[in-house]
Amino acid sequence: GYWDSTAGAGGQGAYVPADDIEDVACAELVAAARLLAAGLSRSPHALRHAYAVRFLVAREGAHAGEAVCTIHIDQKKVGLAIAADAIREELQTIVDDDPTGSLSIMTSGLPGDELVAGRDHVTETYALPDGRELVYEQAEGFFSNPSHGACVFTVAWLCDAIRKWVPPTGSGGRGSLLELYCGNGNHTVALAPLFDRVVGVEIHPRLVGAANRNLERNAAANAALAAAEGIGAGRVEVLAAPSAKFCNRVLRTRGRSLAGRAGGGDQPFDTILVDPPRCGLDEKTLALVGSFSTVLYISCEPLGSLRRDMRTLGATHEVAEMAVIDHFPNSRHIECAVVLRRKP
Repeated sequence: GYWDSTAGAGGQGAYVPADDIEDVACAELVAAARLLAAGLSRSPHALRHAYAVRFLVAREGAHAGEAVCTIHIDQKKVGLAIAADAIREELQTIVDDDPTGSLSIMTSGLPGDELVAGRDHVTETYALPDGRELVYEQAEGFFSNPSHGACVFTVAWLCDAIRKWVPPTGSGGRGSLLELYCGNGNHTVALAPLFDRVVGVEIHPRLVGAANRNLERNAAANAALAAAEGIGAGRVEVLAAPSAKFCNRVLRTRGRSLAGRAGGGDQPFDTILVDPPRCGLDEKTLALVGSFSTVLYISCEPLGSLRRDMRTLGATHEVAEMAVIDHFPNSRHIECAVVLRRKP
């Protein structure tokens, strides 16, 4: 379901249940979990911390046939161990009946999550036009776009944009790439073989771990592409750090803090990729981004934060290419990918 801020008495907002879920597996999973939630709490959709069960989430890796069910529980209202036992008893049969054996069940409540059965993630496969089939671990509890086709298109578009706008160096690669807000390495993995070295930055340690595992599981596919294109496989390092603090440190040290990262020397980073949250870039990050020759900006708020940030970047850079991608069908939200090149 979803929260509609305009619904309810006097426009105070109300929860609108989503009873018609197109995906059959998720629909069955949510139906079973709702029965459990109703038994633990007065409402299966408890808002404003009023009930024991706050909300539940079903997440599916469509192309791998996997699913994760997460039930978020307020431990002040019901013991996590008690809830976990109930979940195990009521929903374990779904795991047992799952022919792939890949359905997972989690409970979530402060101070952390507890895995009841299966895994805490699903996997997705991206078949790219360059022949690679990349496999990603998508961690439960973090955002990743559910539109598989749009994700594949975006990754392929970025690869094509790099080949088009970032010239190869003497080594055959394209110098060094800095990626901010890299998450689980969704873009990092695909772009790694196109550069001599890549440094990714992500604030959450769990996503840093997922990014490193994704790089490892796709190393062979990336090495094969690098060999086919006559370049050395890129060296990659993913750092756990808030973007603003990281950028401030790079600015303060005039880039020296990047020296030696990803197995490289002190050669400069010429290309930067940013995929910020809806609020866009903070002041320090924007200042660092503007110092790069080539900027790739992925925005989920093109009419707001992207337009605002472009007022600053437009003083030194010009748009070389852009794409508008419908990552969120049947909603007002769109995704925009932009390549910016420094003005002559």
